[in-house]
Amino acid sequence: MSEFDTSEWRVDRDAKLMAWVQNPHAVQFILAIGDAAELWDDLIDQDKPIHAQAVNRVFTTLTTVLPLNPFFDTYKLQLIPLLVAGINAWHDATELEKGSDNDKAIAYVLRDWYVELTMFVVYLTRGQDTMRTLSLEIRRFFSQHESLHDYMEKLS
Repeated sequence: MSEFDTSEWRVDRDAKLMAWVQNPHAVQFILAIGDAAELWDDLIDQDKPIHAQAVNRVFTTLTTVLPLNPFFDTYKLQLIPLLVAGINAWHDATELEKGSDNDKAIAYVLRDWYVELTMFVVYLTRGQDTMRTLSLEIRRFFSQHESLHDYMEKLS
């Protein structure tokens, strides 16, 4: 866990996700994709220790739990293209982090593609108007832990 990613923060995050999405299967989907994305990033960046139980948990979830998730099953044709775009954004962010300051600023935004996933899940579960009402609150919640300046300094 990073310094902001505490047990207390996760409890707060999970409660907020449930309030925003109002569908426990949709929240489980968001958390499963986030867990997989964090592990994938750690495997590629090699900046944190990788524990076997995390690999086992993520692969088990992706291969046996997620396909049976009722929310994912209902909306998989809408969600998979968004996942494809998100994975592509993450690949680009990883490369852009090595470039100019402008590239790094773009990477700072792209690396948080899961916020777009959360927005789309709110759209699917509660509609366009609710997504727009909650949009800035969701973005601010997930981006408050690291400023662009702090991110740029870490990359230097």
